[in-house]
Amino acid sequence: MNWLKRGLSELIPTIYLSALIVLGACQFVAEPHLENLLLGRDDLPGEWVVSVEGPHPPSGSAPLGGGFGAMEALVVFFYHPAGDGNAGAHEQLFLFRTNSEAEEAYEKLHRTAFKERSDWYWSPPDFNVPTLTGASESQLRCTKDRSEEMCRLVARYGKYLLDLKVDLFGLNSQLEPVRVLSNEDFIEIIDKLEIKMTSAIPDEN
Repeated sequence: MNWLKRGLSELIPTIYLSALIVLGACQFVAEPHLENLLLGRDDLPGEWVVSVEGPHPPSGSAPLGGGFGAMEALVVFFYHPAGDGNAGAHEQLFLFRTNSEAEEAYEKLHRTAFKERSDWYWSPPDFNVPTLTGASESQLRCTKDRSEEMCRLVARYGKYLLDLKVDLFGLNSQLEPVRVLSNEDFIEIIDKLEIKMTSAIPDEN
């Protein structure tokens, strides 16, 4: 009987450790693929088309954030006819190792994204856009005194950082502004973006 008690006493810690490992594995949630979080063609109202490159890693820019920069990054470009010209939009999405690295990247991007210009400037939109309640921090601005008006959103969702720019007007071949996206349609895009980010990473904020 003593050998049985001794065997059980040696076995119990092993069983306990195994249970902890299994429990930890059950609680682990894999990061969603960045491409699944990006806006797609169906998320943009109107005649927007995705560029032939599709979602791809951005190039030609200095790393954002501290450490080694983003773990993953993707950018996707869209185009819309504007008479015989065109308008554009793009979204960049970055995933960092930690919230603090993403916070640093957000501050860096925010400082450069809305720089003052000599002939036009960034301003809060003159139409009501719902607050991004799921974002850890965000800033939305639209251009003023620029013929091809556009809006830009920089937002952080936990370890994720996104940069969205959308033309509301494009230019035709005579360099005349052509409306390609209504204010209501732009708000719809923002709503879809918010749903994608908050539903995919509900515990990141």
